[in-house]
Amino acid sequence: MRSLIIALLAAATIAVPRALELRAQGREGAQPGPQAAAPDTKKAPAGPFTRTAWDGKPNFAGVWHLPMQVDRDPERGQFNLGALERLYRPETRTLRDKLRGFDSPDYHCAPQAYPMAMTVPHPIQIVQAPNVFVVLTEYMNGFRVVPTDGRPHDPAAKPSHVGESVGHWEGDTLVVDVTRFNGKQWLALALQGAAGRAGGAAPARGAAPAGGPPPSSELAGLRGARENIWPSSDALQVVERWTMVDAATMEYQAVVNDPKMLTDPWTSARVRRTKLPYNVIQEDVCVSDVQRELESKLEREK
Repeated sequence: MRSLIIALLAAATIAVPRALELRAQGREGAQPGPQAAAPDTKKAPAGPFTRTAWDGKPNFAGVWHLPMQVDRDPERGQFNLGALERLYRPETRTLRDKLRGFDSPDYHCAPQAYPMAMTVPHPIQIVQAPNVFVVLTEYMNGFRVVPTDGRPHDPAAKPSHVGESVGHWEGDTLVVDVTRFNGKQWLALALQGAAGRAGGAAPARGAAPAGGPPPSSELAGLRGARENIWPSSDALQVVERWTMVDAATMEYQAVVNDPKMLTDPWTSARVRRTKLPYNVIQEDVCVSDVQRELESKLEREK
């Protein structure tokens, strides 16, 4: 708890100066979600990465960005989803054929688990303090608190969308073991398996609730496309490796084990994010497809 308080205080010390900076730039109150202006993606200066004062480990603190990507090659671009598709158990076919792209939990404002969240082109912020590594996601304002003192998993931890994380250092690489998932997460975005943009928000306004008819041809293309459906189970385990490449680049890779869904562990592609020249993420409010449909209906009835 003490480490968590230190981490949150560290985040707060940069929030106020950043707010003043945004006001001076006319950006205060901007919404960085799907309809907002793109963030300033100018890369921070490269060079050797710095180390923390308390233990000499790589300093990941800052805001990290993944550029928007379009995923069309046979192995699904940089995300290695072709290999993931081949690992799904044959008995999962019935479940996957019933699901549609807009059944993905992130379309309904659920927190995104990792490794999915690392492939979404929205900034993340990392805050480090002694024995703790905090990851804040701008998209839907998610968070993870990762103890880094090598402690074991808490047997009393409740299952959740993002699971329970514990970390330890192997040289300059932070290794994080994540378990205790609730079985509601997907391993990748549906649109990362389709010929289209990779992003974290529903592609069309007025989308119907899960199980209803798709509201547009863009979503209709996902229906029945089994290769675009990436569910997981409550047996999911993710082992992550976080590595600093240089002062402006970090690398992430995960090994995913889910014996209820996959025949063997799946190793994700290495994902690199670049550091942005500001120190705090912004607010991003998620509006679910169900809420959008209700608001659209009320607007039509006026």
